[in-house]
Amino acid sequence: MKTVYQFEVWDISASEYKRSPRWGTSEGIKQANGWLVGIGVVVNDDAIETDGLTATNFDRRQVRRVGMGIQTTIGLQAHPEQR
Repeated sequence: MKTVYQFEVWDISASEYKRSPRWGTSEGIKQANGWLVGIGVVVNDDAIETDGLTATNFDRRQVRRVGMGIQTTIGLQAHPEQR
């Protein structure tokens, strides 16, 4: 079981942050240079495809929600708009 979160990444073509269609573990989000958004959901390990990210258009309604814990956000930077 792992906790995944929505996240935003920089879209070069639009020159702005956009929400990823994938969800990611805190490690996967760091690797993608993304910014964590919102609360996490617990998923089975098989929901993680590669590099700590889910499939595109991941449906969070299929899993249970959890509160965002400090241990899962350590090492992630604050979103630039929240600094």
